Amino acid sequence: MVGVLRWEQTGKLESRLYSGEAEIASLSWASRHGSLATGLAQGKSWTFKRAGFLRPRVTVRDTGSSIDAAVLTLGWRPDGTVTFSDGEAFHLKRSGVLHPKWSISDTKGRELLMLVPKMGLRRVECEVAVEKEVPRTLLLATLGWYVILLTSHADYDVAGSTAAVMAATSA
Repeated sequence: MVGVLRWEQTGKLESRLYSGEAEIASLSWASRHGSLATGLAQGKSWTFKRAGFLRPRVTVRDTGSSIDAAVLTLGWRPDGTVTFSDGEAFHLKRSGVLHPKWSISDTKGRELLMLVPKMGLRRVECEVAVEKEVPRTLLLATLGWYVILLTSHADYDVAGSTAAVMAATSA
């Protein structure tokens, strides 16, 4: 699977990951408000949920389980480290501000995935360059897309709140 994949938003709350024309994964949000989402790939299903305020994290669970399969601990950037229950870890890093790129690397610093989102008014996409395939590639690609969407919603919420406050104070 080394090569380029692409996430496409296929509905208001759904995205699909494609390799060529073949759908290989999906991500669906439970509602417009909240952070609960479900990812599907390779016959497996996971839930993703953001938790914490001062120490934000994203939990990854097998659907139907109350035990964390992995936890992504986010920093203020929102760079972070995802640690699986078996001890395997990966790093998520965001670079750029206006046109951010996200990378996922192993603990030795080898880049595995590069995610480049394209946010439009009506269409949201993301190119995923798979540099090196690992057994958890599709889960990591789905988690990366989840964080990108979650962060973009937070960015828009902050921008909207800032604009509302500025409008109210200038009136």
